[in-house]
Amino acid sequence: MRILLVFLSALLFFGCYYDYILEDEKLKQNYLWPDGKVPFSLVGFNDRETSIIFDAMCEWSLASEGKIKFHPILDTKKNKITIIKYSNFGYVGLSSCNGYEDKNEFIVVSVVEKEIILHELGHILGLLHEFQRPDAVVYIDIKLNTMPGFDIFSFCPLDAEYFIYDYKKYPFDYNSIMFSGYERFFVKKDSSILEKIRGLSIIDAWKIQDLYGKDYEKFIH
Repeated sequence: MRILLVFLSALLFFGCYYDYILEDEKLKQNYLWPDGKVPFSLVGFNDRETSIIFDAMCEWSLASEGKIKFHPILDTKKNKITIIKYSNFGYVGLSSCNGYEDKNEFIVVSVVEKEIILHELGHILGLLHEFQRPDAVVYIDIKLNTMPGFDIFSFCPLDAEYFIYDYKKYPFDYNSIMFSGYERFFVKKDSSILEKIRGLSIIDAWKIQDLYGKDYEKFIH
C-alpha cells in the first residue's frame, strides 16, 4: 500500500509539473509573432536607408528559413512595428519590446546601419542581449572604466524567466548580433577583446529557427 501511495504521489507530482511546464511554454509563445508575420511601417528614412532596413529584414527571414515574414502595412488600426528615424535620439537604437505584444510597438534609431537594424529587429523577434544571460559572468568581464552610468541596468544579467528561449541550449555566443554595439564594454575571460559584430551568427539563426519552427507552431495560434 505504501509503495502504491508513493507511486501515485509521484505520478501526481510529475503530472502537475508537466502541466506547469506546458503552461509556461504556452505563456512564452504569446511573445512570438503570430504565424511569424511582422507588420511594419517606416517613418523618416530615405531610399538608401530603407534599402538597408529591407536588407536586414531579409537576413532575419533567411536565418529563420522563411518562418519570419516582414510586410509593410498602412492600416493605423492594426498592431504593427513602427520604425522611426530620429537623428537627435540619445541612443543609436532602441526597441520598445522583446517579442510580440498585442499592441503597437516601435524601434527608434538615430543611425541607420545594418548591424543596428539587425540588433533591434532581434529584440522585436524575442531575443535578449547575449551578455544578459544569467551565466554571462562565466564567459565575460565588464570593462568598468567604459561603463555608461546612465544605462548600467542594460548590462545586468537577467533571470532565466525573462528569456522566451532556453539560453542553456546554446553555447555562449561572442558573435551574436545581440552583442552588436556593446563589444567595447566587455572582454573575454582570457582578456581578449571582442571582435566587432558584422551580421547574424549561426547561433542567432538557431535560436530564431527554434522559436518559430515546427515545435512551436501549435502554440502560436
